[in-house]
Amino acid sequence: MRERLFTPVATQRTLESNSCLLPNTVFYPPQPSIDDEIYTEFRKEFPDMRVDVFDEDWSKSPEGKEKWRAFLSRYDDSKLREHNTGTLMRIDVSKPFTPENVCLGM
Repeated sequence: MRERLFTPVATQRTLESNSCLLPNTVFYPPQPSIDDEIYTEFRKEFPDMRVDVFDEDWSKSPEGKEKWRAFLSRYDDSKLREHNTGTLMRIDVSKPFTPENVCLGM
């Protein structure tokens, strides 16, 4: 419930704050050196997971939550600052950033 109330407001604020960017411009923040390690381990743990279309049902299932938490527990604050902070994610990357196409990822 909280996610559904928060997502539209966060989406709107994100779009407003990025309004100075040119249309279709993507901003990539600097990547920490741990990104390659995280992606490699992610692919080992979740070899068949699609990253272009996020499966919300799986992520909210008991099995999905348990597996995801176990994966994240490898990256505590000593390895990755604010490792358990939520982020807004597009559910389907081929569609625009709208309240209907966004979920709160943890």
